[in-house]
Amino acid sequence: GLYAELLRNRAFDDGIIPEGCKYDSVHKLITSATGWVSSFDSYEGEGIAAWEGCRGAEIRLINEGTLNKNRKRALEVKFNGGTITNDGFMGIPVEQGKQYRFYMFAKTLCASEVTVKLCSTEGINYGEHTFGISGGYTKYECIITSNATDYNARLALYSDSSEIVTIGFTSLFPVDIFKGREYGLRKSLVERLLKLNPAFLRFPGGCIVEGFSKETAYRFEDSIGPVWERKPHWLLWSYMTTNGLGYHEYLQFCEDTGIDAMYVFNCGMTCQARGPEYFDETLIEEFYQDAVHAILYATAPADTEWGKKRADNGHPEPFTVLKYLEI
Repeated sequence: GLYAELLRNRAFDDGIIPEGCKYDSVHKLITSATGWVSSFDSYEGEGIAAWEGCRGAEIRLINEGTLNKNRKRALEVKFNGGTITNDGFMGIPVEQGKQYRFYMFAKTLCASEVTVKLCSTEGINYGEHTFGISGGYTKYECIITSNATDYNARLALYSDSSEIVTIGFTSLFPVDIFKGREYGLRKSLVERLLKLNPAFLRFPGGCIVEGFSKETAYRFEDSIGPVWERKPHWLLWSYMTTNGLGYHEYLQFCEDTGIDAMYVFNCGMTCQARGPEYFDETLIEEFYQDAVHAILYATAPADTEWGKKRADNGHPEPFTVLKYLEI
């Protein structure tokens, strides 16, 4: 909940079966190569998690013509004068007078108008904005001010066009977030966290680093750069992450709050409680280099390879908060 994203399945990939796993449609479970079993209730062959077409709108997932190589799915929409909705994480909380920043990457062969709005489950409009969509993938962004308070609201997209619009990535954030950093952290939870007076903050955690398979083990390089270009992965607690709260944001938060950073990296195995796999020497070397690159990203000057990547992401000077490493 610290990361302030309000849309669930914003990249349309929640229903992808993790690489190397098998899906049991009867019990809605996935099983890893080593036999670890996890719930999997969002399989894309049985619906599109969080998204729904209403009043004639048709939606389907596609795996070609996506936004970029790390986006494995896009949402193809034929509005037909209807609406598609996203119900967020058990509802989207909006408050009267508060502003919310929405963006999406979309494309269409024929120009279309698409309206985005915040609304109730019955469709009562709390605020909207209309985009003119045309051409290849373009980022469309707006700020909507809600005229009501509703903790079970929806995001809706509407068009009276029958043309196909393809959406590659979506996002909805409160404008009022910690330090005013766009696409950052929920202010109320940060304030509660800081009341604990933490000396250090550990990231991203042991189980996340290990993963339940070699493919789902955490790599630092997947969590930097524009969020819509970051590689997602399936976490051990049965949900997909788009890595929006990544390594750079973690370091920035520690810098903003004066907390020392503890970075956790993988020593060459998956989670020991979930049917462990042990990496061979080649893969261990890959993860070792990933850890080295993470340290350099934080600490190297801007005229070096990894320091330049940090500078390109908005922080020219080295981060001085990285104090601890956990293996």
